[in-house]
Amino acid sequence: MLWALALAAALSAPARAAECAPLGGIGCFYVPDSLPRGAKPPLLVYFRGHWGDYKGSVPVELRTASARDALDQFELHRLAETEKIAILVTGSSDVGVSNEVLSTVRRKNGLEFGALYFASHSGGYLGLSSSIGRTLRADRIVMLDNFYFGTDLARVIQQQVAAGSVCTGFYTKHNQDRWERYFKNGVYCPVDTGQGIEHNASVNRCLGKYLKSTTCR
Repeated sequence: MLWALALAAALSAPARAAECAPLGGIGCFYVPDSLPRGAKPPLLVYFRGHWGDYKGSVPVELRTASARDALDQFELHRLAETEKIAILVTGSSDVGVSNEVLSTVRRKNGLEFGALYFASHSGGYLGLSSSIGRTLRADRIVMLDNFYFGTDLARVIQQQVAAGSVCTGFYTKHNQDRWERYFKNGVYCPVDTGQGIEHNASVNRCLGKYLKSTTCR
């Protein structure tokens, strides 16, 4: 009887947010069920910003929950379904990825990835900084109001651009000075700013466009 009541409750409850499979110590990954057999989708690595009270490192045991929070808040599962991509979401702003991590994702899903995209939001510049250049070249780098850094990361991003990467994104007024000092003249990366560009809302509105274009306009 109890199982029947539980089943009825489950059927009447609102649909749950998309499940993001744990990736130990890193975060979680999401692969759409709708991917055609034999597909080689792009893999988007989403370096999340700070989570809750954790302005630096999120404890390892909470990183899956943190990554799933970002997946839901920024509707990354919808993006994955719409664009037919796989997504790896980091669970702490300082967590980076390596070839070994990407190999684990490939092995767990039985997939080969046709391209590698990096999207870094806010404090996620830390994870981007510890990943980019580690023998990893992203086909596309999306800067989501994450300009909290100096010339070192800007130099590495420009090296990637010179090697063929596409760079794009947006900044808000809060980051304008840093963008002008460290990024504007040193990196070929068209970014949006101005009216309608917001720190969080523009991630939902613009990220999908940035995967195909260099502007959200």
